[in-house]
Amino acid sequence: FVAYSLNAETEGAITNQSADKTQFNFTVKDAVASQTDLLATPLTPVSENPNGDTQVNLQFYHLLSRVGFKVQATNSTDATINIYSVKLCGAFPRVGYVDLTSKVEPARPEIVPNTSSNIATEYNLFASGESFSVLTSACATTAQPVFGDIESNRYMMLMPGPQTNASIVVEYSLSNEIVNHTATVPLASTWNFEAGKAYEFILKISTATIEFSAEVVEGGWDEQTPEEKPL
Repeated sequence: FVAYSLNAETEGAITNQSADKTQFNFTVKDAVASQTDLLATPLTPVSENPNGDTQVNLQFYHLLSRVGFKVQATNSTDATINIYSVKLCGAFPRVGYVDLTSKVEPARPEIVPNTSSNIATEYNLFASGESFSVLTSACATTAQPVFGDIESNRYMMLMPGPQTNASIVVEYSLSNEIVNHTATVPLASTWNFEAGKAYEFILKISTATIEFSAEVVEGGWDEQTPEEKPL
């Protein structure tokens, strides 16, 4: 037995599917709000029970990398942080190949990115015209999630793999400033987005000196509860 999440097919992310539906290409959409998750099971041998029903236990794994952003103020004031754009820049393959029959053991099925063509250079968390605002007093103690008009669209879905020149570019302002600030935070040169990992970048903004930095919280995506896995 093998299986994959139906949402990937209904959202049009699966193409070039084999007749038995065990092999296909998966495409990450350019618009973050249109991106969808991909879960799949490894090939699972099952012995038939001749005396009754045969139970099949399938373990689903996330094949992509998930990225989210939070904002945290370094001090609490009466200022408002306005964020107009959050871009993750790099060289991200849009298309990956999946062969669900290639694993016969309890392991995560592999998605093989096409790194030779069809590369996205950036993903913007916001759609055109979207923005995000939060009081520094509300995010000084606890970082708050950053999202556009719909909070459920706050995650980027990325094809896993190494990045040698990736960065986060954020456009923001404080309170009613006329001029917006653009901050760029490079990721480590050896950065690698791993399949099944959830990454949370925390954007730290200082209202006193207008400094900008980011840190990342990395965790196992598969270990989260079903309610934390947007499908």
